[in-house]
Amino acid sequence: MRFPKQAAIAVVAIAVFAACGGSSTPTTGAAGPTTAGQATNAPTAAAAPTAAAATPAAPAGGATLSPADWATKLCGLLTPADLKTATGDDYGAGVADAYGLCTFEVGGGDTNTGKGQVVAAIQYLTLSYVKSSFGQGGSDASVSGHAAFWNPTSGLQSLWVDVGGGALLVLSFDPVTNDTQAAAQAIATVIVGKM
Repeated sequence: MRFPKQAAIAVVAIAVFAACGGSSTPTTGAAGPTTAGQATNAPTAAAAPTAAAATPAAPAGGATLSPADWATKLCGLLTPADLKTATGDDYGAGVADAYGLCTFEVGGGDTNTGKGQVVAAIQYLTLSYVKSSFGQGGSDASVSGHAAFWNPTSGLQSLWVDVGGGALLVLSFDPVTNDTQAAAQAIATVIVGKM
């Protein structure tokens, strides 16, 4: 298990919930549905979005959902066959958690073994905030006409896609290789097309 990445992901969710007056302690996965946050290796100068950003409209084509419901929905929008097509690897079914994360592991299961992991979540952030927090080493991208941002090195090794309504689809990967961005964009295209 690659604990440092999991710790950075948990820090994002905890920092966000604490900033919004709530509390939660996620134990696994990637960045969950939140309103702000930064990983331990993100720049500290970026200001968090205000609490008013905590209740945005729902992403295009969706209703406002709880984090657990988002996780279940995302697990239903992406199949192991979709992941096989995008990555060439055999993933198990997605595992949803109460924090809004849908986690897929190569070979199945619910533990990151280092063989391959994809985590999908919805976060209530803006791309400009993500770029200010995780921008170093990242680049602009596009997914089915939606603005996106890819950063394979800083933050959470993620593709962030603006799906509308003040929300971002976040896909986090472990490990990241030279082919991961293309796979990330293919996976995001599948999810966005079903939202």
